[in-house]
Amino acid sequence: MGKSLKQFAVILFFLSNLSNAQPVVWSEKNVELNIGNRIEILEDPTGDLSFKDIQEPETQGNFKKWEKPIITLGYTESFFWIKFKIDNPTTQKLMLEVGQAGLPDCDLYSQISPDSTLIFKAGANTKFHNRIEKSSFQVFPLPAGSHEYYLRLTSNSGPIPLKLYNEREYDEKSLSQKFVYGIYLGLMLFVFLSNLFFFLSLKNFLYAVNSINVLLFTCYSMAVVDGFVVYFFSQVDIIFWYTTIPPLGMIVQTVYSLWFLEVKKYRPKLYKSILVVIGVYVFWFVLKFFLSFPIVQPINTLQALFSFFLMGLIGIRVGQKGNKFGYYFALTYFVYFLMVLAEATYINTGEPEYILGFSYSGYATIIEAFALSFLLTKRFEWEKKELVLAKLEAQALLVKKTQENERIVKEQNVILEQKVNERTRELTEEKQKSDNLLHNILPQEVVEELKDKGISEAKQFENVSVLFTDFVSFIQTAEKFSAKELVQELNDCFKEFDNIITRYNLEKIKTIGDSYMVAGGLEASKKGLIHKSLVLAGLEMQQFMKSRFVDRTRQNLPAFRMRIGVHSGSVVAGIVGVKKFQYDIWGNTVNTASRMESYGEPGEVNISHNTYELIKDDPDFTFEWRGEKDVKGKGMMEMWFVRRA
Repeated sequence: MGKSLKQFAVILFFLSNLSNAQPVVWSEKNVELNIGNRIEILEDPTGDLSFKDIQEPETQGNFKKWEKPIITLGYTESFFWIKFKIDNPTTQKLMLEVGQAGLPDCDLYSQISPDSTLIFKAGANTKFHNRIEKSSFQVFPLPAGSHEYYLRLTSNSGPIPLKLYNEREYDEKSLSQKFVYGIYLGLMLFVFLSNLFFFLSLKNFLYAVNSINVLLFTCYSMAVVDGFVVYFFSQVDIIFWYTTIPPLGMIVQTVYSLWFLEVKKYRPKLYKSILVVIGVYVFWFVLKFFLSFPIVQPINTLQALFSFFLMGLIGIRVGQKGNKFGYYFALTYFVYFLMVLAEATYINTGEPEYILGFSYSGYATIIEAFALSFLLTKRFEWEKKELVLAKLEAQALLVKKTQENERIVKEQNVILEQKVNERTRELTEEKQKSDNLLHNILPQEVVEELKDKGISEAKQFENVSVLFTDFVSFIQTAEKFSAKELVQELNDCFKEFDNIITRYNLEKIKTIGDSYMVAGGLEASKKGLIHKSLVLAGLEMQQFMKSRFVDRTRQNLPAFRMRIGVHSGSVVAGIVGVKKFQYDIWGNTVNTASRMESYGEPGEVNISHNTYELIKDDPDFTFEWRGEKDVKGKGMMEMWFVRRA
């Protein structure tokens, strides 16, 4: 009986691997491959089909070939099974990227053998930390060999690019994409803070509303289009924000347009009509919480298109009545419309591809944020000029024959304005200097905490790597330098160390004489491969010191050799003192890292067992086991020399 069941399982396994679609053959030359038109799709309206069900021969016959390069499934609550076969005869590890952040469910299945099923879960309904690959998109590693795969997903209106990458290409692409996200957030944060600053300085609420506008633009890109909000808030309900941010944004933008363009003054009837539209927007915003996604999302899309038209109409109609800002306002939304049109073209055709992996809608929000902020600034400049002219005319009527007094008043106004501008520039420069100084001394998160609260509390970090350096025979070698030369040599070395750790996003803690201390993993935004980065930085430091030793020795100049030690574990970090305060870390991890340096050798990077366990499987490194050493105050400890592969 057992043998018969096993034979039956084998038959089912081979039947399940029969596919009408041609397999995607991966070669060593490939770095990226779009497989959207190499798949078959089966719609499951009820979501009741299991992986076992879809492997049945009668179900297999219902799969349909997909011909387009980009998958578009529309507004529906159906589940879909996507079938494809990958033939990977190479040793390369492949990564499958489902390039859509807003998929509620996206699970990968494969019957890799009759007795073994591969299942990876992703999608917005799967917590970020439970995904196999931590990405804003849905990403899965694929083993070598020939296997048939099935994706089970629920969709939204967006396109679903399906691409294969080799692991190295994917890592580079993912890193560059995150870099673009960082630049985007930096630009939007700059515009947001600028508007907030002007609001607080000038007490003008238009700046406050525009800052909310910019915040909504940013949320639209982070949660709706590009979906990279999960990097910052792993527990976020992305589907909720996917349907909430667009209608909320329409309300705020429409209110802002009425206020900014003074529609009530220039077009009273149009103003009343727009108030009715805003009321409809608000009603829809509340109603949508009681409706299903396939109903909400199409209406959100239609509302957005109507809103672009409405913004342009408001601008043109107000411009016709003499408000010169109206035409500029309409132009900015026309540019926004062109970018959205490019987004729509990509959704339907897959072309033109995103620039640097960032959506056209995301670029549109940057343009819109800067354009609206610029127009707001220009508006107050022009209003100020008009007020000055009105003031001069009134003065001319009152003192028709006192031209000299008029000249004095005008000069005083100009001088006063220059002084205000100069003082504003000085304050801005001083603030920038203070911010730069703080960021040079303390980590970003500590600076923000000091700005917000005035204090920074000590924190426990569980997964930190600490690196110590120390020059060998420092006192004996230092005697060969003059005092000035010694300081210059230390400065040259530590300056290069600073450059190296900056490239790897590490945190310099302090220098103690000839010792240099670095940590990685102290900021939430710098996790990921931080342990690898710390070791790579240590290897670069040693390479720099070796090259410097050779060059100076050839010139008959004294030179240093260096030991490096690394250990990983938990630390406590915080600020010490109230005058000339310093950010520092404490704990057994710090002491052990110092011991790793002491028990190391010149030119080597000596790592502990903890660090070795974190990076031992990385192909970029090789390791030399040094056995167990009797470490002072620690007992017997295993150590390794780590080197570049």
